[in-house]
Amino acid sequence: MVWTEEKLGPIIHSILNPDEEVLSLYQSKTTKSIYGCILWNSYYYKVFRVSNHPSQSTYKQPTFYDFHGEFYMKGAIRTYLYHTNSWYELSKQGYYPMSLS
Repeated sequence: MVWTEEKLGPIIHSILNPDEEVLSLYQSKTTKSIYGCILWNSYYYKVFRVSNHPSQSTYKQPTFYDFHGEFYMKGAIRTYLYHTNSWYELSKQGYYPMSLS
């Protein structure tokens, strides 16, 4: 399946709790990777990536590969948000660059 912001956005919104929101959802124009940032309680965040290739970045956000369908993608993102690792604290310095997207 070819994922776009328009296809992935509603899926992400459907699994979020009421105190969570999509802070940013961005699709790279060169690689077509999609980067998502979820904000919880206006203070914590998690970042992930949907792509068809491994990350070249030194910052290793979790990657979900785009050859999976909606059922898998929904489950994988839900597992990452609610069963894997801690949420990161959002500082004022960190919020400003993310708010520009």
